[in-house]
Amino acid sequence: MAKDEPMRQSGGASSWIRGFLAVLLPAIGVFISATLSLTHAHGSLIPCGGSGDCAAVADSAYSMFLGLPVAYYGLFGYCCLELLAVLGGVWSRARMASLVLSGLGSLASLVLLSVSLFLIDATCKWCIGSAITMISILILDSLSVRHPVSARALRQAALAVAFMVLAYIGAVRVVAGAVLVDPAVLRSLSILDLAPTDADSVGAENSPITLVEFSDFACPACRDVYGRLNKLLSHTSGIRLVFRHFPQPHIGGHEASQYGAVCSALAAQQGRFWQFADKAYGTPHPQSPDYDRILGEVGVADQASKHIDDPSDRATAKVNRDLALAHRLALNVTPTFIVCVPDLAPIPCTNVNLADVLTRPEISRYLKSARNQTK
Repeated sequence: MAKDEPMRQSGGASSWIRGFLAVLLPAIGVFISATLSLTHAHGSLIPCGGSGDCAAVADSAYSMFLGLPVAYYGLFGYCCLELLAVLGGVWSRARMASLVLSGLGSLASLVLLSVSLFLIDATCKWCIGSAITMISILILDSLSVRHPVSARALRQAALAVAFMVLAYIGAVRVVAGAVLVDPAVLRSLSILDLAPTDADSVGAENSPITLVEFSDFACPACRDVYGRLNKLLSHTSGIRLVFRHFPQPHIGGHEASQYGAVCSALAAQQGRFWQFADKAYGTPHPQSPDYDRILGEVGVADQASKHIDDPSDRATAKVNRDLALAHRLALNVTPTFIVCVPDLAPIPCTNVNLADVLTRPEISRYLKSARNQTK
């Protein structure tokens, strides 16, 4: 019997660890999916390190299924997995049910990751985290089916509830802390500060709605929204789009974004900014040679390398001015939009909730008025 004692202790420790992980991992999934669900529900900024990849994924048509955000299904699935983890000690089939659910969830996660990587051309850290969590649950369930967890049901349930509460509070705090702009600074700016006369723009200058976009030519979300913005402007009267530079060369894959911004400013000096933008946004993962090539394709015989190191240069100064305003506003993601409408405070938003902002009654009435005037 003495020789069996260490084995029982080892088995008990292993059982306790599996039981602990069984309630911890779904709670992590709840935190991830609740964060994505809350940002989707409120149109908030998705924390993603400023790359814009998360926003590109969230704004994609692939983020919806049967009319609901995919994150909602994830939140429901993780809550079910947490419940099954609690029931694992009192219901013999709970672990098998969890195995089936985590298997389906892992398959869905891998499909969504493949879509984001190969169709959307963006990498969402939250989606990767969710996939790792779901696959970890699947592995744990596979082990637990063969070696059932002899759980203390009430203790495990209390632990699960505590994890769930902490996960939800954490998600709320993350979403609440994701401030898009500094509101005090935004209130202090005039329309000329946000949309100076020399800024590149499209649309009538007397349009009732001025849509200021802070953008980066290397940003996948900016590239994704660019075509849809052009389509919107071609079918909608009353909106003037103003482009402001916000290159972020410190982000992986964006190293040449400052170079590209200066190239576009050189194109703008010859009235060819939007031709440059069309080609730049149509080039995935652009590098400095790509921007030089595009500059030549739009008929500008120049290179940013001759200007970028001179802060007094006209093109470089324009980009740096836009960057200074973006930093003053405490922006940390591209694209960031600021909707300016008469008699209303400027409204900041992202590509995820831009459409919702433009359809607000106090804004859509200006669009309706502009549409009637063009008839």
